[in-house]
Amino acid sequence: MRTLEEFQKEVLAPLRKERDKKHEVALKIKTDGGEAFAKRKKELLDKEVEFKERQKSSLKEFLGKQTLEKKSFFVQQDADRSEAHAKYQKALDECDDADKELETYKKILEEEANREQLPKKKVIPYSVLDAVPLLGKGVMTGLVPVLAKYNIVVDYNK
Repeated sequence: MRTLEEFQKEVLAPLRKERDKKHEVALKIKTDGGEAFAKRKKELLDKEVEFKERQKSSLKEFLGKQTLEKKSFFVQQDADRSEAHAKYQKALDECDDADKELETYKKILEEEANREQLPKKKVIPYSVLDAVPLLGKGVMTGLVPVLAKYNIVVDYNK
């Protein structure tokens, strides 16, 4: 019978060596895989950082461009408003001038009318014309415009 020491040396020692070799191989595979993973992870992280920085710079450039366009739009809009207001003020001033001129002409016409004293209209009651036997309805309708030319008005209420 073999002793425990002999059994350990003969049987267990080679098994331990084989186990240690397999463990070393597995550890090497794990280490190499970990290193490859870490390297790839770093590459991806670097790519992501680069992408984010490009995005930031693109966004900054875009916002700067938009701000410039917005400012130029509002400057142009203010200029257009000012121009429209100036035209409106000019039209109001011209309208006021025309109103003043019109008032002046109106005063002049009133003064002339008062001086010349236009002939006054005479009123003839309808009952007087109706009393004339020769004037029928047909003659009356033709007579009213003729009388109007001579400043004579027919009053139908009297």
